[in-house]
Amino acid sequence: PPPAAPSAGAPKASYDQARIQLRLPDGQSLSHTFGAKEQLSAVRLYLQVHKPEFAQNDSFKFMTTFPKKIFAPEDYESSLDGLGLVPSAVIIVSRGAQ
Repeated sequence: PPPAAPSAGAPKASYDQARIQLRLPDGQSLSHTFGAKEQLSAVRLYLQVHKPEFAQNDSFKFMTTFPKKIFAPEDYESSLDGLGLVPSAVIIVSRGAQ
C-alpha cells in the first residue's frame, strides 16, 4: 500500500481556559483558572480579593519573565488569550506603581 500522505499540519489548538499562577513578592503563589476571554483585570481583581494588601491598583504591577513583559494599564482591558497567557502562564507580582 502507498504510504499515508502526511497531514497538512495539525490545527492550532484552541484553548478556552488559562491557568494563571501569580508569584507574590514574599515568595507565596496563588493559582487560578480563568476563561481565556477574560480580561487581565479579572486576574488583578482575583489577587485583590485574596490578598487585601494589594487592594490599591497602583501599589503593584504584573510582569512575565518569558517573554519579558511589564503589563501597562491598558493591558488590563485585553483578554488573557490576546496577551498570550493561554493555556498557562506565570505572572510575577511586584510592588510599585504600574
